[in-house]
Amino acid sequence: HFCGVEIETKNNSFDEEIFNLMDFDCEQRESVHFFYTLPYSKCKALVETTWLSKMNDDSKKDYDQQIKNYIEEIVNELSNKVSWPTWQDLQTSSIIVLVTSVILALIIWLMDYVFGIWPVADNSQSFSWRGILGFIYHFINN
Repeated sequence: HFCGVEIETKNNSFDEEIFNLMDFDCEQRESVHFFYTLPYSKCKALVETTWLSKMNDDSKKDYDQQIKNYIEEIVNELSNKVSWPTWQDLQTSSIIVLVTSVILALIIWLMDYVFGIWPVADNSQSFSWRGILGFIYHFINN
């Protein structure tokens, strides 16, 4: 069973390249129930409720009310609960992630270098693996 409605908003509420399929964040009523949203433009979309069940009880076929409640919940969530970062926030976060990744990579490389490679005692310009990496290297090659 399914029922859909086309909605139009005053603001640019949709991205026509992003659609929402199988949103199970709704009442299930001991069945499989989901919504999906297919945007046509930034202001227009199809919202549909879908039930995968026999639905013999006609009182549960309140599709229009389900869609109304779903749209109200989504609008409320987008308006009051979602905070969209500014361009400056995104740039700052990206720089923090990049710097942290480089620092962690350097720490891991330093630990690998210090604990993994040691000169061989016979002064032959060769190196021997020690520590955890040495154990793994020795285990694989023997």
